Amino acid sequence: MAILTEAERHRLGDSDFAVPGKRKLPIHDEEHARLAWDELDRTEGLGEYEREQARDRIIRALHRHGVKLSVRGAAGTGTGQAQGPAPTGAAAREAIVEEASAVV
Repeated sequence: MAILTEAERHRLGDSDFAVPGKRKLPIHDEEHARLAWDELDRTEGLGEYEREQARDRIIRALHRHGVKLSVRGAAGTGTGQAQGPAPTGAAAREAIVEEASAVV
């Protein structure tokens, strides 16, 4: 389930959010980390620095949840289909999210 109830949000720690101080964009599981990535640039009330910090936290969360992220420069030297928001500001890069191999 993608939408968290108020009680579920309350049970999460600050570190379970991409923007901990404002408790925005939950990243505690893979589904929410992916949603956070998709919603980052549309989330209101964030400064550029907060967006960059949130982007880094989301990338780390995706890795923790088994999603492989390959980052390339703005010139576009990698392959694959870009997903999620285009990076802005100082982080002029594109990120491509690919499923990691399942470990059985």
